[in-house]
Order: sequence, then C-alpha cells, then structure tokens
Amino acid sequence: MAASSVRELVSRLVSLYRDEILPARTRRVHLLGRKCTPQLMKTFLGYELRLGRKRVTCPDMPTARYLQVFGEIGLASVLIPYEPNRTSGFVPELEGLLEELKKATPEPPKRRRVYQDLRRRLGEVEGEAAASAHERQ
Repeated sequence: MAASSVRELVSRLVSLYRDEILPARTRRVHLLGRKCTPQLMKTFLGYELRLGRKRVTCPDMPTARYLQVFGEIGLASVLIPYEPNRTSGFVPELEGLLEELKKATPEPPKRRRVYQDLRRRLGEVEGEAAASAHERQ
C-alpha cells in the first residue's frame, strides 16, 4: 500500500482523537508505554486488559477495547471519555483504522516507525489541547 494512504490513516486516527475525544470530559489511564499485543480478559469484576506484565482493570467492554487500541500502539497513557456511551461510539472506527494500518504496513520495522510517528502526533495533539485549555482559564 502507498505511503500516502498510511499517512492518511494516521491523520484520520489523530483527527478522531483531537476532534472527538479530547473536547469531551476525559480522564487519563496509564498504559504500558511500549508497543505490545494486549490481551482482553473477562473477570468477575468486569474486564482486564493485559499489557505485557501490566494489567489494567476496565469496568466495561467498550473501555477495554478502547484501551486495547492505544495499548497496541504503545502509548504510555491515554485520555478516555468518562462516559462509556461516548467511548463505545469511537471504538469501531478506532479498531478499523488500526486494522487498516496493520494491513498497510505488514513489515514489522515499517510498522514500528508508523506507530512511533502516531505516538508522537497523538502526544502533540494532547499538548496542544492542554495548552489551549490552560489559555482559556
């Protein structure tokens, strides 16, 4: 697949995060901080996402699936909407974009570079959102 389509997928994912998720009331969840293959497990108290040796407890399936996407990308932390209903609206698109990125970059070295760029851009977007929120106060 062409590099332009990979850039387009990354831009769409960053735009979704910036335009739909960041303006909402959010909370920060700490993840592993490196790329991994998260495992979703059902427990007695809800769901648990296993990121390497770290485990993140999730109250519901949409939250777990949301965190699974960003855990696979390798973020150290991510902002998540407080309302699970909002989260469940973003999950299918996020998962679809991630799957398309995987198909577009089948070679692990190239995928690593794409994920690294994605992490950098998501961090920049969060920083910009925090700066603009600070200016409004």
